[in-house]
Amino acid sequence: MSKPQLIARVRSKADVDAAVKAGFKAVDYNVDAAIPQDAVSGLEAYVNVAPSVLDTEAPEVKHGTTVYQARLYSALNYVNILWDLQKTAPLAVRDMDAAHLRLFIGSGYRISTLRVRMSLLDRRCELNGLLQWCRENGVKVLAYDTEFGGFLDAAEGLKDTEEEGDGQNASHAEYVRSAGGWDVFHTAIKALDSVAHRHGVPLSALSAAYVASLGVDGIVLPPSAPKLPTLTTSDVDAIRAAVNDLKTPRGDPGDETKYPAYLSALPGDPKFNAHRAERIAEIERVAGLGGRIEASSGARWEPVAEYSRGLRVGRFFEVAGTTARAHPSGKGCLGKDAEDQATQIFDIVAGAVHAVGGDMRDVTRTRVLLKDVEDWPGQCKVHGRVFGRFGVRPVDTMVGGTVPIIEGSRVEIEALGVIGGHEGPLMRVGMC
Repeated sequence: MSKPQLIARVRSKADVDAAVKAGFKAVDYNVDAAIPQDAVSGLEAYVNVAPSVLDTEAPEVKHGTTVYQARLYSALNYVNILWDLQKTAPLAVRDMDAAHLRLFIGSGYRISTLRVRMSLLDRRCELNGLLQWCRENGVKVLAYDTEFGGFLDAAEGLKDTEEEGDGQNASHAEYVRSAGGWDVFHTAIKALDSVAHRHGVPLSALSAAYVASLGVDGIVLPPSAPKLPTLTTSDVDAIRAAVNDLKTPRGDPGDETKYPAYLSALPGDPKFNAHRAERIAEIERVAGLGGRIEASSGARWEPVAEYSRGLRVGRFFEVAGTTARAHPSGKGCLGKDAEDQATQIFDIVAGAVHAVGGDMRDVTRTRVLLKDVEDWPGQCKVHGRVFGRFGVRPVDTMVGGTVPIIEGSRVEIEALGVIGGHEGPLMRVGMC
């Protein structure tokens, strides 16, 4: 197995100079970083580019809360056209789960590289099949944050009293609680530290070395990172035994940017959070007056037929039958099959639920209309992944043999629910 490329994470020209001095041949930097272009000449550059500037060279899309809006698919289609004209590189995506990678590639978008968080404490990419899927589908994997936000090297000094506070401390405490508690965590860190001491490196370097042993294509490191040790088979076995009792973070890589804070030390964009809080307050005011909240997804037929994507009256809401978006090329729908289309449809459904002040945990019923009965297994996988993430099980009806109106559509989904339906205790019972 070939060694992964080591890439320096740089944010200034001084970082670039330090990376060159340390022997790095490639650098990673944000498009808005104050780094002169000639400062990275002679180095392979991995540039982080926001979706708004997708027509620049080597574009990258961050898998965030708004990544699946319609304008993004159009922008990605434009990237494909540029690629055909040899004016841009194939697309790189960051923190995207296998389902959406499958959707994007199935829709014809050329994705060359997945940039994803990987470390000793975040093994989602390794354990949930994402790394294997990328290998099988020709997508290179570029690992970053192998030091787990600096948490690994600070782990020995953390106490179980660090339960309160904001920002990084609160995030670390939340991770420890979800991983099994402080006793389990400290036992794992002690065992990992013994392996690190044998090689004379900090835990962050051991983590990067472990990720390298998995066969990733590249690892992004700070310029000051120590040389990575070469791990033996017994080292890898000892590492896996050490972290075996730690519960793997739930969901997929990048979920912390799309769902309530889980691994991220940042609470989110304060301006966005404040705007959403104001909007929810107004929605609740209207609902409290017995009013009606109608939400639009921007689909072109909504104003023509005078219907809403989402509708709320009081505490009850419904989401209209939803299909996959039309492909920006004008040919059919996004996604190569019903499973791909269901992935995108649930993104739209979730957007409608949130727009009327709800939560996907509030959904109580779904209805699925399939063109072909044979497509039911893939749709079931998506339904299970969406609601399994939230720990709820709405009732569901699935029907096959329907005739879709939209060309290329293979599945249509609608949803109903009750606002606040997830806030009380959950009880599961068998049938007598």
